[in-house]
Amino acid sequence: MPVKALIFDVEGTLFKSKSLTDAYRNQVLKFVSEKTGLDGEALLREVRRVISELRREGYEQRPPSTLIAERLGVTKEEFYSAIDAVDPADHVDPDPELTSVLKELKKSFKLAVLTNLSRKGLTGVLRALRLSEDVFDVVLTADDLEALKPHVSAFIKVVEALGVSPEEAVMVGDIVASDLSPAKSLGMKTVLVSEEQVDSPHVDLTVRHVAELKNKIRLLQ
Repeated sequence: MPVKALIFDVEGTLFKSKSLTDAYRNQVLKFVSEKTGLDGEALLREVRRVISELRREGYEQRPPSTLIAERLGVTKEEFYSAIDAVDPADHVDPDPELTSVLKELKKSFKLAVLTNLSRKGLTGVLRALRLSEDVFDVVLTADDLEALKPHVSAFIKVVEALGVSPEEAVMVGDIVASDLSPAKSLGMKTVLVSEEQVDSPHVDLTVRHVAELKNKIRLLQ
């Protein structure tokens, strides 16, 4: 089937910022420490224990951070309150090329965002990038999803909102396990944003920057 829609993850896909990722993690660990009374190595041991526990329960792909925090006694609302205290503008630079590329792609495809960021967090990121939300036809954040990525229901919801079938959609993300594998299981085509090639049946195409999609998306048609 011809491609009618492109669905984008945000962090690590539309932009990369190790400092923002670190700031999110540190903010959550600080909150968990204050909530549980654990700190230092004791806190890290508990985090590792929870991750191992979740993987035994079937979360082999990469347990969602919200679920890890929940097992540590932090609610979804508290988790997002913690990371939303971080200002993306301190860690993310504007990307004029990104805006140009997305506007060009919008001429031929419906565009969507599917992210585990909160609505507030996404708004901060888009503002830092100087990217208007209007470029996207559909925007789904943690506030809009009953189950976050990698749960397949998140991917089903976004294609339904776009009004296309999974076979007519392309998922663009930077993590195979949480962005691409669930999409592939539904019949979507997939694009990995990565500096390195990854040998995986869940990856149809690899690009280093979404700008490459202008010329390479035809390979998936």
